[in-house]
Amino acid sequence: MSLLIPHRLRRRPSHRLHPHTAAPNPTGARLPHPLLELGTAVHRHPASHSGHNAAPPRALHAVPHRGASAPRSRSCLSRPWRGDTRGLPASTLVLDEDTGAAVALVNARTLTALRTASGSVLSATLLHPPSASHPTHIAAFGAGAQIHAHITLLLSSYPTLTHATIINRTSNARLDALLASLRTAHPHTHFATLTSAQSQDVEAAVHVADFICTATSATAPLFPAEWSRRAHT
Repeated sequence: MSLLIPHRLRRRPSHRLHPHTAAPNPTGARLPHPLLELGTAVHRHPASHSGHNAAPPRALHAVPHRGASAPRSRSCLSRPWRGDTRGLPASTLVLDEDTGAAVALVNARTLTALRTASGSVLSATLLHPPSASHPTHIAAFGAGAQIHAHITLLLSSYPTLTHATIINRTSNARLDALLASLRTAHPHTHFATLTSAQSQDVEAAVHVADFICTATSATAPLFPAEWSRRAHT
């Protein structure tokens, strides 16, 4: 039986802040520590005078969270302003809520990909426990961080998986980099790539797939439902 794991990357509405305006606090509460207030001030009033260091304008969001076994903490997400490539990429700064001490600085893009893939693979293992099923093929649409994370976690969770076919709209450097990374990390898995134009080969890959992962920004169907015949058995 095929398991379809859809994840469409939609552009989510977000706060696009002018660099000289304060970032909203979605919790409605005061920021827990002067360090956060200082960070907000830096992003609100970046230095712009000649001879002074200036941090690239970024949007700052404070996000509270709890964990059963983790210390009380808050995540402070910083995103580049309008495609600015200077400085760090989108980053999540995890602060101890009681002391304000920095606990971790995490690449937000990688964190998002891993979190989404973890939810998908958890669902897969609940529906098809690795001990009771023996999948062999993955068909993955897309060539971004989401596909890398999904394939990596699926291969780690299901030792019987031996083939992964990655379908992308075009053959490009991003697809080549993804393929090289996966082959290095999983040398015993057979990887293949296809473009959307190779419809017959794409149909064959979808037909034999035990897992179908979709992580693209496509606004049109990626393949006809009848291609995945095993989904109806």
